Formats: sequence, C-alpha cells, structure tokens
Amino acid sequence: MINYMKRVALVSLSVCLFAGITTTRAVPSAFAGPTTQLDISIDDGGTRGSDGAFVPYDVTVSAQGGSAEDAMLTIVIPQGAEFYVPPGATSGEADASIVSPGWACDGDGGPGDVCRLLIAFIAAGNPQIIRFALVAILTLDLYVDVAVAAAGIPTVRADIVTPFLAAAFCQNDFVTCAAACVLCYFLQNDPGCFWLISPFQTAGNTMRLGELPGIVGSSAGFTLFRLRDRVLSATRGGQRAVELYYEHSAAVVNATFSNPNVMPHGLAAISAWSDAFDALVDGEGDTVTVTQGQIDATNTFLDTLRAASFGDLAAAIDRERANLDVNGMVGRTMDDVMAEVELLSCEGFEDTLFCGEITGDCAITATDALSVLQIAVGLAAVVPEADTDGSGSVTATDALKTLRIAVGSEPPTSDCNL
Repeated sequence: MINYMKRVALVSLSVCLFAGITTTRAVPSAFAGPTTQLDISIDDGGTRGSDGAFVPYDVTVSAQGGSAEDAMLTIVIPQGAEFYVPPGATSGEADASIVSPGWACDGDGGPGDVCRLLIAFIAAGNPQIIRFALVAILTLDLYVDVAVAAAGIPTVRADIVTPFLAAAFCQNDFVTCAAACVLCYFLQNDPGCFWLISPFQTAGNTMRLGELPGIVGSSAGFTLFRLRDRVLSATRGGQRAVELYYEHSAAVVNATFSNPNVMPHGLAAISAWSDAFDALVDGEGDTVTVTQGQIDATNTFLDTLRAASFGDLAAAIDRERANLDVNGMVGRTMDDVMAEVELLSCEGFEDTLFCGEITGDCAITATDALSVLQIAVGLAAVVPEADTDGSGSVTATDALKTLRIAVGSEPPTSDCNL
C-alpha cells in the first residue's frame, strides 16, 4: 500500500510539473516539393589580410527538386571579427554589391552574435548570391559557419576558414613564434591558437590548425571548429567544456612553454580522436566506439599537462578528469561520451554542492523537483544535492522545496548535505 501511494504521489507531481506543455509542428512551404533540398556554399574570394582587414563573403543558396519560400540564412560572427555595416545601411542606400540588404544582427554584430537574412523565395534551379562582409579586429584566422533553413526542408550548412597573416609575427626563431602564440591566446582564445606554433614548423612558415600533420583529413582541419560550433555549443556540458578551455587557455600556454612535451602529446591526442570527432560532427556518434589507444593518448597528454600546471588549471584537470571518468570511456560510443560531458562541473560550483540541481543542466527546474521526488520514493539513487532541507535524508519535502526554488518562491540553498 505504501509503495502504491508513493507511485500515486510521483504520478501526481509529474502531472503538475509538466501540465500545459504543448508541441508545435512546422508547416511545409506550399512551394516545397516532397524532395526539395537546399544547397549552400560560401566563398571569401581568396582574401588574406591582417588586423582591420575588410573581408567580403559570397553565400550561394539554391533549391533543387522544388522551390522554397521564407528561407532563413544565419551566420554566427566569429571571434576576432565584426559584421560590416556599410554606409547608408540605415537609410536603405547601402551598396548591395558588398552587403545584401535585409541583414539583422543580435546585439551589435560583434563576436558570437547571430546575424540573419530572410530570403523570401528561392526558385528551383535558380541560385541566389547573398553577400555580407566582416571586419577583422584581430590578426587571426576566421572560421565562418553559415546555415540556411526553410519550413519542411532540412537545414544545410557550409563553412570556411579565411586565413590571416598570423605568420607575419613568426620569423625564424622560436621565441618570436612563441610570442605570437601567447598574443593569440591572450587576445582571443581561439582554438587554433594553441597549435599555432608546432614542432613541425619550418622557419618563417606558420602551420595552421588544419595543416598540422596527423590532423589533416577530408575535413582539412575544419573538424575542431565544427566540433566546437556545431556539437559542443548545442549542449550545456559542451558549452561548459568550451568555457573551461577559454578560462584556462593562458595557463595552458604557460605549461606548453615550460614543458616541451605538452604540445606533441596534445597533437597526438587530437590525431587519435580525429575520426571520432568527424563522426560526431556528421551526426554518426553512435557508430564509433572509443578505443584504448584514444584513452592512452588522452591520459598521456593530461598527465604531461598536469605535471606542468599549477593553481586553477591543475585543480580543473583533477576535478573534471574525475567527473568524466576518462578511463571508463573505452568501448562506449561517441554519443555516450557526449552524454558524459554533461557531468562537467557547473560554473560557480566547482568545489561546492549545487543543492537541488540533479539533472546536470546547471539550473534548478521542475525536472529537478521530479528527480528529487523519484529519489525520495526509492526510484532513483540518492545524491547529496537532493537533500535541499539539510535534514540528512531525501523526502517529499525536499522535492517541494526544490520546486519552490525552481519557480522562485524560495531562494537557493547551500545547506544540502547527507
């Protein structure tokens, strides 16, 4: 009888928590045929430049198998650049040969902002060229990722790396090259910076991320950029992984300079995971399993980096390595590994319990309240974060308190402790 009542309580709270949730369905375009597909490509015209350079882009969008209406073209402004707003843009008198009219950006069009343009109609077999331009604000490569979507038609993407003359910093000695690498990190924290100076470099010739031996593949070095912007950015854990990278990048540079083995071991780890990362980017993470060789390469890199680290970086390596259980990944699919990334610590709670946060999304919501209730009735394993009232046990009272925190009727607590 008691178990029956527990389940009744669980079902009742579930209904209360999730009542009112509705779903919507996209309405296909009247012009889109059953096999309509969009195509997209991007070209920078071979532009090369430096700090302050103007970079024009042409995006070609076409429809095959039918026409498309109300297609939305989006770009995410890369780090190191700003969206170029031509003279006369506000009055509608801008030169359309440089920037197509109709672009609208979140914020001021700076790094990380999303810019969009609505294409009212794309006739089948009649490509349209959409133009935009960026202004480089740092002397670094620009990774530009564009996407187009329409109702009832799958989203398609294209990307490009516009190389900038970071090599201008790098002459014939390692010290000058190292200075360029440090500058790259401190100013921008771009993923390409760490590998800007490589042990494979020849005098006066900087190899970029996509040109490093062992990393070059069919994706020509785009994989890491795509992994960051298309895969990691889509989840809480992935976003946290990127944040941790940026947060500790300067310390990683220092460790790289203090121990010459850090960089080659890092390159070896990237090379070991390259095919697996490709599978993730292509949406095929369930087809690839983690090998012992990949874990060995990762552990070698982390051990070397840890030995050359101190302070916050050393603490982060120890903490997150334990959270992810790196050695336990062997034999699991890449999709499983991505799920494990959600176990990375929440910002601000690296060393303390996040009371009431059960689901791993670093926010207290109604779903956490439901999870606490499941723990209270014995349907899930007990975790310290669930004891939100600090009583020493998890009960329905904790679930109610968690729900109140989620809706803002009670302040968050730090008293959970079993």
